[in-house]
Amino acid sequence: MRLTARNLTMAGYRHNSFNEEITMIKNDFFNGWEENGPKLSNWEQFCKGKPHLGQYLLDVCGWNDFAKSLLQGIEKYGTLTEKQLAALVRMHDKHLARQKEQAKPAPKFDLTKIALLFKTARENLIKRPKFRVGDLVLMPSKKDERIFVKDGPRYEDIYFGAVSADGSFRQASGCPEWVLESLKTLAENPLGEAQAYGQRTGECSCCGRELTNEVSIELGIGPICREKWGL
Repeated sequence: MRLTARNLTMAGYRHNSFNEEITMIKNDFFNGWEENGPKLSNWEQFCKGKPHLGQYLLDVCGWNDFAKSLLQGIEKYGTLTEKQLAALVRMHDKHLARQKEQAKPAPKFDLTKIALLFKTARENLIKRPKFRVGDLVLMPSKKDERIFVKDGPRYEDIYFGAVSADGSFRQASGCPEWVLESLKTLAENPLGEAQAYGQRTGECSCCGRELTNEVSIELGIGPICREKWGL
């Protein structure tokens, strides 16, 4: 039976993550076409002329409705309109740009003290440690030892990157320079940055609660949090 875009799309529905079976199908499909074989379908004709765009559509059509509509349109009509093709090229170019950005080596500065802060907090049985500094909120991943760096504690807040257990930093695409500078300053003087946050906001950098004790207000941090975070 001839493989069509519809076949592959339906396979995508059955295997939402396009795992092993879809990978095998795509590999077989893109191994090439025989010059003297049967007449090519609309989809095969498109992929023969633009294999990189065809492969990209297959990769993303499982979760991108626009890509899925383009794939189905190619199968039905054999081509795309100029606007559709231009949109697809832009999508693919952005995809390549993201890949290039993600391939960049992590910045070379040591954030080990930040990793140790969270290690100490977990060892002292703080279940959901968060550390606030400047305009940043740092919180641990639920899956591994990475520490996420965001502009707030909510899921939808902006993600800037993650500090690894070895003190390296993997920045997200578009991470501004001030974030890197803030992290370096924090790593150089965690206690000083925690105190500065507390004195500026009136809230503890470690637990987020209002500072009410006179000594804690003056120091910018409470004694319990200071001990549990190893500051």
